[in-house]
Amino acid sequence: ADTDEVARGLAASAAMQVMDAVGDVTPTAK
Repeated sequence: ADTDEVARGLAASAAMQVMDAVGDVTPTAK
């Protein structure tokens, strides 16, 4: 349903933000 798609979108956004945060914290990510 629509709620499932919204949940997936939020999860994807959260994952991207986490990856960005980890990349900023870890110099080796670059």
